[in-house]
Amino acid sequence: VALKGVTYIPATVNELLSNPSNYLNKSVELSDVVYAYKVHWNASNASEYASFYVVDNGGVRGLNVYATAGATRPVSVAYGDLLHIKGKFEIYNNAYEIYVGKSTTPDLIDKTGSGGTHTYTSYSDINTLLGSTATANNSFVKLNGLIVDYVYASYKFTVRDSGTATNITIYGEYGANIPAVSAGQTVNVSGWFTWYSNGSYWEIVIRNATTDCVEVYGQSQQYIPATVSVEVTTQSPYTQVTVANLLANPSQYNNTEVCLKNAYVDWAKTTYNFNICDAPNSNANLTVYVSKNAKAQPIYTGYY
Repeated sequence: VALKGVTYIPATVNELLSNPSNYLNKSVELSDVVYAYKVHWNASNASEYASFYVVDNGGVRGLNVYATAGATRPVSVAYGDLLHIKGKFEIYNNAYEIYVGKSTTPDLIDKTGSGGTHTYTSYSDINTLLGSTATANNSFVKLNGLIVDYVYASYKFTVRDSGTATNITIYGEYGANIPAVSAGQTVNVSGWFTWYSNGSYWEIVIRNATTDCVEVYGQSQQYIPATVSVEVTTQSPYTQVTVANLLANPSQYNNTEVCLKNAYVDWAKTTYNFNICDAPNSNANLTVYVSKNAKAQPIYTGYY
């Protein structure tokens, strides 16, 4: 039963973000907005707080919703679910949000359906995106023709524009649509653009079970691989070989000193334990183990 004297103003996410002064510190009501991005929502404990972003159905820009512990809300939701929200529109930590109070108030979050959609805004390059954070922050973005720069893990890597060194981090949620990538590949990226406060950098999150994706479509000809060198003198006992030659003739090279140049790092567990091959997608690969205190620069997947 609604408490007397509480009037909710119908609004959309776009209206709230476009004309915040008209709604600030007032109770508002959003109908059939799309659950877009989770900050915190513990399905196993409805008494915990919840924090998440919603966009208009078919929209782009996101608005944070904070539901305090004990607020009326569904136990769980999935990306694309439609929600009905009543709460107070306010500023918290210099950002707009809707605050949903405890179940003792008329504030609430209801799930009204599923199948909600959103739109990705295309940006010509990373510099343009980073120059538009006032409007692009917490929204869906799309960038084409990016070059994979550094690969930290299958779910985290940086990309840059083909003509500049400016880069941005791509982070994939568990189960997100991200193929195996290596440095130098050209990719298209569609996902949620946000500021990662723990690391103090901008990133594009590829969410799971959504249309967010990383599409690989080529190897950049402009990529200059990072080099990792080993000092070899003119009197060196090292025999220069390829990975394929080494593996095809193991008895010939067993317990001998060899040198492999421009070997491709196929997978790096650590700087001291990684796999190499002669070229990307090669079937023959070799494990390299670096002893403690040996000369070794930082190694990442995709290095040469």
